[in-house]
Amino acid sequence: MKIKEALLHPEEVFLTPKEVLDHPEFTKKQKAEYDKFWRDLKDGFAKKEKTKFVIRDKEIVLFEVYTPIKDENGIVKKILKISNNISDFEEL
Repeated sequence: MKIKEALLHPEEVFLTPKEVLDHPEFTKKQKAEYDKFWRDLKDGFAKKEKTKFVIRDKEIVLFEVYTPIKDENGIVKKILKISNNISDFEEL
């Protein structure tokens, strides 16, 4: 994938959690899994996942790692998310 082709507008990529939960294509099971995913993070458990989606007729594959960041009392205050585009590696 050429860099120029990979440039996206923010509105093509970012969804707020409410927009994700209200997405009509989510089943009840998917919504429950989404809720559990974020509940586990809030409880301090790191998560990783592979996400696939299509933008402009191109499949994008991201490997994402979510890490809870705790304060000095062990309370989760932030979630650090690191995403890597592995689309080119998926074709191998």
